[in-house]
This record gives sequence, structure tokens and C-alpha cells, in this order.
Amino acid sequence: MAPTADPNPSLPTSNDGTDATKAKGPASGDIPEGFLPPVFDDPYKAQQFLKVRLALAFRIFAKHGFDEGVAGHITVRV
Repeated sequence: MAPTADPNPSLPTSNDGTDATKAKGPASGDIPEGFLPPVFDDPYKAQQFLKVRLALAFRIFAKHGFDEGVAGHITVRV
């Protein structure tokens, strides 16, 4: 018999008991400065940045064996 989905799943909570599904952004100071993507004035420089990051992601996927068929499918929106 196949497992059934729980109709009332419990939401994950953080260690302090608050709802862990709520996103925390840079305004709350949770993301360090070095982890935020750079902001570009030139759209072509932004596109080049994304292409380089996409190529790096493909290399990481290939290194871990996710390079056959759709297993290596990664999309970036420009």
C-alpha cells in the first residue's frame, strides 16, 4: 500500500518557536553582506555575471555525476 499524504502537516518551527517558513531577508540582517548578489547598472554585465555563475553550476553538477540527460538541467532567467 502506498503511503498517504498528511492532510494537516505541521509547519516547521525554528529553535525559538517561531514559524521557520517565513523568509528572512537582508533587512533583518540575517544574510551577510558577502552572500548577496552584486547589483549592476549595465544589463550586459549582469547577464555576463549570470552566465558565469551558470557555467560554474554546470561544472559542479558534472563533478557530482548529474550531467546525463535532464539530471543536469539548470535554468537561469535573464
